Amino acid sequence: MIDIGNLGGNRTRINAITPDGRVAVGQSGTGPDINSGGFRWTELDGMQSIQAWLAASGITLADDIVIGSAEGVSDDGSVITGYLEDDSFYFIAKGDSGLITLADLEQSILGTTAAISSTRTAASLVLNGAHGHPMSRRAETGRFLAWAGGDYGQDNHGERDGSISVAEAGGGYNFGPAQLNLAVGRTDSTQDTPFDGETDHTGTFGIVDVIIPVPSTPLFVTVTGIYQDSKLDIRRGYLNGGLPDRSDADTDATTYGGALRVDWVDAFTVAGIDITPFTKLVITRSKIDAFTETGGGFPAAYQTQRDTISDLHLGANASYALRKNVRLIATLEGVYRFQDHASSIGVSVPGVTLGFTSLAGENYKQFWLSGGLGTEYDVGAGTFSVMLNGTTEGAASNLWLATSYQYKF
Repeated sequence: MIDIGNLGGNRTRINAITPDGRVAVGQSGTGPDINSGGFRWTELDGMQSIQAWLAASGITLADDIVIGSAEGVSDDGSVITGYLEDDSFYFIAKGDSGLITLADLEQSILGTTAAISSTRTAASLVLNGAHGHPMSRRAETGRFLAWAGGDYGQDNHGERDGSISVAEAGGGYNFGPAQLNLAVGRTDSTQDTPFDGETDHTGTFGIVDVIIPVPSTPLFVTVTGIYQDSKLDIRRGYLNGGLPDRSDADTDATTYGGALRVDWVDAFTVAGIDITPFTKLVITRSKIDAFTETGGGFPAAYQTQRDTISDLHLGANASYALRKNVRLIATLEGVYRFQDHASSIGVSVPGVTLGFTSLAGENYKQFWLSGGLGTEYDVGAGTFSVMLNGTTEGAASNLWLATSYQYKF
């Protein structure tokens, strides 16, 4: 029998011990509950409070972090789990890393995985923003057009908190049976994440539109394809021992997909307003490469994530001539997403978790409304347009301004 001592009280309880018996953990204090101090004991070092054990490795805890009890220990004795004072939060402590509560760890990881979805949001803004009005980018048969434009907005729906922008340049030619438009551009987005974290996304894309008039009808079919290559710069913040800490990573992502759209041009006119109903199906697939964070006390490793999303749009565009060369333009549509959540993602914290844990993907809003109001102004053979757009909720940006200038020749 060995008397392992106490932390200044008169009661000690061992809650867990390593298989070889070299490390024991538990709680020591005074009174029947003895929830006044978690300890780690070895024959060499004797009884240490969890704070003292971490301090021996140069790790400092915030003043408001009080260990209530140690409940579990890894086989090698390097990781201890337990509760803070009054059983308030479950914690994980690693001798050379620090201490983090399970709630903080989950919040920081879930915030980061949600921010990574900015790659999909950027591609969606290209397809539904800059390329959401193909009928305004038609040229007469045998003529060319060129354009430059961009979108800038906020992406703050749900748990998201950031900004997003798109810039592109392109051109096209109307062959008669069909018009071919090609464009290249860049997307940028930033998402703030919990505990002063941030995910920055930069992407380059190529996109093609084929606009096909249906003979002897006012219908136009537009087939669109997109490919985007992206870079992600990730800073995941969290509280280590109640103090700010961070881990960093870089990874690559790709997004590709397309859209099939049908427009009924000027289907009817109401009070001088020309209305063009449309329907569109958008399908995109994204892949985010596996990556492992560096730095900080609790870096995480993420497995490759793949996602496919499909959205059905139904709406109408409207145009009203204020003067010969000035028009008010508007759009309104409803969007239905067939998927209700993103795919799960495997995450582990090396040295703390035994393997990858599958976390549920971001929950999607499956239906939302999108609308916009703006103006077009003809200057010679060119047209300048600006439109303010917004959505009620969902995976799209909540507010963005779209501008463009196109020239026909």
